[in-house]
Amino acid sequence: MSVRFEAELADLKGHGVEPKDILPSEFERLVRACDRCDRPFSQMNAELVGMPICVCEGVYFWKMTVGASVWLDQYAKKWWLETGQRKAYFWAIVYALMHSRERDAFTSLTDEEAAYVRIRDDALRLAAHEDEVVVAVDLALQIHEKEPKAHTEQTLQIENDWQSIVARLESQSGIPAEKWIWERSLDYTRRAYRDLSRFAAACGGKKAERMKDELDYAMNALARLRAEIIGRVAALREAEKGTSGNG
Repeated sequence: MSVRFEAELADLKGHGVEPKDILPSEFERLVRACDRCDRPFSQMNAELVGMPICVCEGVYFWKMTVGASVWLDQYAKKWWLETGQRKAYFWAIVYALMHSRERDAFTSLTDEEAAYVRIRDDALRLAAHEDEVVVAVDLALQIHEKEPKAHTEQTLQIENDWQSIVARLESQSGIPAEKWIWERSLDYTRRAYRDLSRFAAACGGKKAERMKDELDYAMNALARLRAEIIGRVAALREAEKGTSGNG
């Protein structure tokens, strides 16, 4: 048990949350969040040297790339997520993470039936339990750890205009577009673009906000999780009070 994890448990206890009140899934997320704070750059460093995410022995995911994400948005999302077939869409995400850096794994999947068969066959050959896959998907996408986003029109435009983003990164970094699309993760590419934009603004004489680093993101994610646990337990106890009062 890490010092940070013990400190978090003590802090939660100070807010009236005992260890028995914490759900197993929350314990797992809390351990992961504390580890991320202790080693904030480990995921980025692993990505930098080309280390994938281990699902189980012999099974690995890559972080989502721009190319794989575009395929999900343009095809899989319309076929399955928007039609309520969430399980099919989940396995499309799994396929995207398994083949995230393989352009040829997506360029031919523009037909729904052919894509479904390919994804199904991949899933049947996957030597991992579904619960292991779910945990790995959560880790790869950082579902519980992402910074909240302001869903403004400008934000959505920046997130989806990958052609302009990649073109600018290519011209100003010298790294070919193909590498940004298929060899760098979507998060890495997005952050590089935002940092480049802030740097350009600062060089142009505009006041730029301090660039957040991985420790900022890790600490913010831990704070959100702490607040979530405290809020859930408080709401549960209020509900229990109401029930006992009615009795």
